[in-house]
Amino acid sequence: MSFGFRACTLGILIAPALAPWQARADDFTDFQEARTAYERQEYDTAVVQFEALLEEFAAQGDPGAPLVLETRKYLASSLVFLGRNTEASRQFELLLQADAEFPLDPAGFPDEVVRLFFAVRERLKRQHADAIARREQESERRRLAEEAQQARRRALWVTMQEMAAVETVERQNSRWLALLPFGVGQFRNDHRRLGAFLASFQSLTLSASFVTQWAHAHLAAQDLSEAEIVRRADRVRAANIALNVAFCASLIAGIIDAQIRFRPVIRSQRPRALPESLSEDFLPAENTVIEEWPIHGQP
Repeated sequence: MSFGFRACTLGILIAPALAPWQARADDFTDFQEARTAYERQEYDTAVVQFEALLEEFAAQGDPGAPLVLETRKYLASSLVFLGRNTEASRQFELLLQADAEFPLDPAGFPDEVVRLFFAVRERLKRQHADAIARREQESERRRLAEEAQQARRRALWVTMQEMAAVETVERQNSRWLALLPFGVGQFRNDHRRLGAFLASFQSLTLSASFVTQWAHAHLAAQDLSEAEIVRRADRVRAANIALNVAFCASLIAGIIDAQIRFRPVIRSQRPRALPESLSEDFLPAENTVIEEWPIHGQP
């Protein structure tokens, strides 16, 4: 294989590796030419050359490269000299977005350029701090919302347990049973205090009535004078009549009360044992809107 062929092959292999270096060398040369125009105070020419450089750098995709940052710095300074402060601020903003700690030597630039640079940097710092504060507030808001959602899920779970632990029992009532004495109608209507009073009063009066009848029947067997027997018999009879009247009055009053306040259906609640397998796995998923769940019979 000839030397010329080997050299040609080597050149073909090395050329792609050297191409970026050549491009960077060309960029630096173009930068120096633009900076020379800047130093000659040919700001219009410098702006055109610096902007052309930035277009080339955009194709390379490295906005934080030192040469890119220097180009933006001198482009912004040139724009300030031309009175185009809005465009200069934009260039400083892009520069600081790529490197927030980029140093600018105040001794190397006019005061107007330095003031604009530091004003843009302070504005970006405030925007950055505001963005961090908003993110923290949003994070705190999400945390509080999650805690509130967990609290609502826990409240729903407690309500479900309370509802499941109580069983409602319905009992059909009868008007025929409300005609019975001794407070049966009151007990059936779930008026237990009045039922207990009527049961006690009627039992007492009926028992006392039987006792007076027995006493009246055995007066003749006692060793008493006829006048005393008659006198005692009148007393026992009067007591018996009073007891019977009291019994009948309470009986009628109880029947009337039971019929007037009759309840066709009596509902009561009793505890119900929950299965051990019942757990919080029965809760709705975390993305369920808890507020829309019916609780305590709400529609």
